[in-house]
Amino acid sequence: MEHDEPLQKVLNENSTKKYYIQWDGFKVNHTAHSLVAIRRLGATDAQLAQFVKEPRQINHLLKPEVFAAENDPLTAGSPASLLGAKKSYYVLVDYYEKLLQQKYGCSLQRLIAGELPSVMDGILGAALHGIIQLGYGYVAKNPRVVVEGLAEIHFSHFPLKVSLPLSTLGDFGQGQLDILTVLKQVKADEDLQKFLSAGNFTKELGKRGVVFTYKGDLMIDYINKVKLPDWFDVSSADEEQLYRLMDWVFACATTVYTLAEQKNNFFLLHGVTAAWCVRQVLPPLGKQTADVLSAVRVFLCSLLAVYISEGCPGFCELSALPESGTAAARSWESIVVETLSSLGRDAHAYKVVQVCHDMDVATGSSKETSHLYKTAALISLGSPYSRLH
Repeated sequence: MEHDEPLQKVLNENSTKKYYIQWDGFKVNHTAHSLVAIRRLGATDAQLAQFVKEPRQINHLLKPEVFAAENDPLTAGSPASLLGAKKSYYVLVDYYEKLLQQKYGCSLQRLIAGELPSVMDGILGAALHGIIQLGYGYVAKNPRVVVEGLAEIHFSHFPLKVSLPLSTLGDFGQGQLDILTVLKQVKADEDLQKFLSAGNFTKELGKRGVVFTYKGDLMIDYINKVKLPDWFDVSSADEEQLYRLMDWVFACATTVYTLAEQKNNFFLLHGVTAAWCVRQVLPPLGKQTADVLSAVRVFLCSLLAVYISEGCPGFCELSALPESGTAAARSWESIVVETLSSLGRDAHAYKVVQVCHDMDVATGSSKETSHLYKTAALISLGSPYSRLH
């Protein structure tokens, strides 16, 4: 996509130079994600141009001038002081742009390898949208979107607080339970549920934040119970195994989203797109095995935190979903045509369809996994969002 000039042009013309990264206090600008997603689905140049004119896609977005005062570089503070401060976003964009140009020789790969590991523990902030922005930016090889993603992770950074460094793997990889069984144990954890019901959170520090702040070690304990694929060896993982592991993580996130009794849960949906985006930024990390495994663990803990914050919904059987029966008779071609038939959909639907399509095609999924991905895509297209809380 690096040489896709129409895409690069529309991304640059509709970057955060034109529209602020957030709106309505905490909601996130999805323009870049959506443009890359629909292009990967086969959108034409004309559809790209039309997408950024659609009222549903742009009417809510804010102009950068609204935030001019907090982005004065003379008063904003240092990048270190802005970590997780949720202010001075453009100061952070400028910071990462200068790093890209002056320290990393304009190499996006070197920038991500050098800077992402130090902030990866905080990707849960802004409901994973920083890593989503970064992943889509790197796939498109668009420098502006990449630095916007790193700046957003920095801006909304919400760290997983644990007793031991994330690089200390401990029992990770020795679990014997599938992801749904572990989540059912989380749901049945009376001490955790009692802690959450006691109201130990505020509007600023919601349930996801409370879990990451006060129950980080517990999240690690639960993640350590998850059985990794038999072919994966934590002690001797090579690059190919690490990529395949993230493919497996994507399947886990998609399973949770698809089978949750609260169909099309708004925040579990972000686990699907974020998993794909984490997978996209693995190549820059290359042989930095510890960084990759830390990223996998942080993502899985994020998925647990989102599940908890959504009230620990139960799960149904795939065969019980109407979309499952429909998926059996649908081709990806027909699903993609349906998706692009309207550019006025909620932006999340394009991304779920795109990432499920990409993963199915790219990984040569089994028949069962392919069916799961098609079912997830159809749920995102046809179901209203749900939340328990």
